[in-house]
Amino acid sequence: MTITLQASRAATSERAVIFTTDGPFARFAMMAARQIADRHPVRDFDICLCFPDAPPPVPPGLADLDIRFCRLDTGTLLDDLRLEPGRNRIVLMRLALAQAFAAAYRRVLYLDSDIFVQGGGFGALLDLDLGPHP
Repeated sequence: MTITLQASRAATSERAVIFTTDGPFARFAMMAARQIADRHPVRDFDICLCFPDAPPPVPPGLADLDIRFCRLDTGTLLDDLRLEPGRNRIVLMRLALAQAFAAAYRRVLYLDSDIFVQGGGFGALLDLDLGPHP
């Protein structure tokens, strides 16, 4: 099983908030990323948007936010797990995040695309001591 990651830029932190998305759900992930960036104008974590195909062009409203746009190819993982094609590729991307980002990040926080961010504190959340738990 080979998982490959292509990114618009290198990681700038050892921590990240990551969304996996595609198609019509991409705009929701972009809105949530914008909300996080607005609440953390100076942040010590990356915000990553991961797509199974080539990422769309960066919308003008996100160009100044230094968001990391990624293409995550899960390779043969779909076949290896014997899952049906379709929406399962986003599930596969979630399962592949740990392996795909292991070299870049010490800690990642995965969020679904359909969230609404009401407050900040993502840096503190990423700093929580989880003990022996991933």
